[in-house]
Amino acid sequence: MKRLIADVYKTVYKISGAKSFSIIFAIAYISALNLISIYGLGLLMEGWMPTRFVHKLFASPYYIFTTIAMLLFNLWMMTPLKNLSKERNKPPFYPSIIAYTLISILLLLYIHYKDMLPN
Repeated sequence: MKRLIADVYKTVYKISGAKSFSIIFAIAYISALNLISIYGLGLLMEGWMPTRFVHKLFASPYYIFTTIAMLLFNLWMMTPLKNLSKERNKPPFYPSIIAYTLISILLLLYIHYKDMLPN
């Protein structure tokens, strides 16, 4: 995840030129993709593994704490933030960003349309 956050940061920084916006956007974007992936994989593995705990994490009022925990975890992974400033001159690796985004989109589509799929 550290590499993905750094690549998203580099991409957004090239577009916007704003350091703080790029950091916030990169951490929020990867946190959102992580949350979608965790919930989607929890739904996919429902019959194979006990996933009741994953479903409780995303139930109403707990999802707020889950989101905050994911944001803080990703922020903790990226500390110290001075290293991001050094890496922004290196080119980002776009295939990893695109692949993780597409996987998360597929899981998001599964979350919304799982009842329409045949068993």
